[in-house]
Amino acid sequence: MELVAYSDGGARGNPGVAGSGWVLYSDMRGNAEGRVILDCGTWYCGDNVTNNVAEYQGAINAVRCAKAFLDRQPTTASPYVRLPNLLLHLLRICCITNLFCLQVRGYV
Repeated sequence: MELVAYSDGGARGNPGVAGSGWVLYSDMRGNAEGRVILDCGTWYCGDNVTNNVAEYQGAINAVRCAKAFLDRQPTTASPYVRLPNLLLHLLRICCITNLFCLQVRGYV
């Protein structure tokens, strides 16, 4: 199973009133027909917040939701399943801003 998170954020005025949102899917078959929505949410970031901060907050909340989802899953007999980097292998974050994606991947 792969987890897919879509997130975005924005500010009116930049800086200004800002918010973000995310949706977390399980991608069982690798296509839209196999997707199941696991969680979604919105976040009010504040009155004097930049667009970049709002976008990061959306991604941070998506990762938190993915971690919480994995923490609720039953454990298996294998000691390798609960490695700290398990989330990195199972989660794919999709976002609008290319710069943000590059920064998360460590290219910038």
